[in-house]
Amino acid sequence: SFPGMVFIAPSKCSGKFAVSAEQYNADREGVPPNLDQARVTRLVLQEASRSGDIILSEDILSHYMMKEGQFPERRHDSLLKVDERLLDEARAWLNTLPRKLKVGLCWRSGMRDMVRNESYIDISEMGPVLSLKDVDFVSLQYSDTREEEAEIKERFDCVLQKMPSVDLKQDIEEIAALSKAVDVVISPGTTNRELAGAVGAKTISITCTPVMPDLWRTEDDNRTDTIFPSIRHVTLYEHKTRDAMVLEIARLLKELKEEKKEHGSVSE
Repeated sequence: SFPGMVFIAPSKCSGKFAVSAEQYNADREGVPPNLDQARVTRLVLQEASRSGDIILSEDILSHYMMKEGQFPERRHDSLLKVDERLLDEARAWLNTLPRKLKVGLCWRSGMRDMVRNESYIDISEMGPVLSLKDVDFVSLQYSDTREEEAEIKERFDCVLQKMPSVDLKQDIEEIAALSKAVDVVISPGTTNRELAGAVGAKTISITCTPVMPDLWRTEDDNRTDTIFPSIRHVTLYEHKTRDAMVLEIARLLKELKEEKKEHGSVSE
């Protein structure tokens, strides 16, 4: 999508493409100490000297937001367009599900650690949402969720539906179409939320990041997303406790159910 750019992934000591500690340190030899060596390596600096331009991944978002002095959600159309054929396939599959409201659900990152566990909600905390009647919950969670699925089935009698043809880790275009096809997406600050917002899907963001909540990207109401206006933030900042956040999400879903009952559809 960006033929004029060179993308470089800094080496890491963990994960599928991990290098040795010696290689990790060697990659950072000569990098000035005032730079973030987790992101800037010798290779990054070498490429920067050739091109004269360097931008970190998070800077791309900043650049995009500040382009022409306007935030992207001031557009009247969505940032990304879904494949209409895939959208039709997603809608056809959703129509085979028995309940009226279709909710795409993601609750955490694909990885787990101390910071992520504090930043994302546990599926076991979602009881007031998962216990709602006449709602089909469609999984958008891109990781192994077998134990969590068994837990919510036992505790809340809730079955997470999965579109059989979609790999929730790899099939980005299909996930985008499924996110657009459901009535609403519920997600914390992961790729799922940003993808749903980018295609203009109605989205409820579970915003409980303890260090820096997503208030920097909300309007004055602390709810409407500045980047993608179809996202509504339910924040720990506003509701004080996770239990109160979950109850607010349940209330919003009940409103959507009534809206769909009255108008026949809540989708665009």
